[in-house]
Amino acid sequence: TYGGPGDQWFAGVRIRRGKVQAANKEGLGLSVTINEDDTVSVRRSGNPNLPSKKDFYQTTKGGKTGPFSYRYNQVDPILPLPWLKVGGRELWGWKLQHAKKAEATYAPLMSDSRIRRVIIAPNKNGVAIGSADGGNTCLRAHPYDINRNLKMGAGFNQTGGGGGGLSSWLFNITPRGQVIEPGMVFRGQVSCAAWDEWGRIMVGGQGVMRNGRGSIFGYDDGAGILMASADWEKSILQAHFGKKAGEKRPKGSSGGQIVSIAIDSKSGLAAVCGYLSGQFDGVEQVQDKPGGGKDAFLAVMRLWTPEDYEQAKAAEKEAKSKK
Repeated sequence: TYGGPGDQWFAGVRIRRGKVQAANKEGLGLSVTINEDDTVSVRRSGNPNLPSKKDFYQTTKGGKTGPFSYRYNQVDPILPLPWLKVGGRELWGWKLQHAKKAEATYAPLMSDSRIRRVIIAPNKNGVAIGSADGGNTCLRAHPYDINRNLKMGAGFNQTGGGGGGLSSWLFNITPRGQVIEPGMVFRGQVSCAAWDEWGRIMVGGQGVMRNGRGSIFGYDDGAGILMASADWEKSILQAHFGKKAGEKRPKGSSGGQIVSIAIDSKSGLAAVCGYLSGQFDGVEQVQDKPGGGKDAFLAVMRLWTPEDYEQAKAAEKEAKSKK
């Protein structure tokens, strides 16, 4: 963590040749060099006492990413429902009567639901991130059929399908509007995603996998990540960066949020950044105690070694030659 009084967070992270850099628009930054023997050197930049200004995790009213347009429709004074258009096709776009008469699980599907963001994957598909305020959400249904449950993969067994409070639902959608099953569902708020060279996805946000007990809307379990197989069927890696064991904070406070992820397949390094609040035990800490409020946060992990990468590429080359 790196920050002073008030709130600071890192808005983006990148990895280049074993060097990880995280920064925000106010100039606060950490540059971390990971050597081949996993020794670490850290360089700080910017003023840690300067607050971060932009509310990066605000709920969006809609937008456009590549060919994907998305928003929510206010179908009733108390009910927004999701809408997305791509390849000339509309997904969701249901009315109040559809939500009331739906036959998917937990119908009637009357939780506030919306599409918050679309991230373009390396294969040009769009990963649509939807959010819901309860378990009876139309995001459980297939985007083209509100009476049929969408098949769910990684994350579903651990979260029980989102459950009460805030949940995030992920959809794999082609530029022609085809929905590829399964989807994924998480507790709390998923904010970002990145992919490795083999199409495996890592998502991050607030909460993500745990159940948020003690603060169902605040998700005290902190910033979380999950890495899934390329087909979204299996969970490969899960981690949380939460409050220190035994630490007590005011009810409703949040342990952290991950806002950006980077993966470098050749080095096997992955990095996540955002903010944490409270006291945390870290490795290679750059400050002795919390600065107060939200502190900018960077975590770097080696998922595999460069030697592992070379062996994997050699195995792929041999498999292709045999074909």
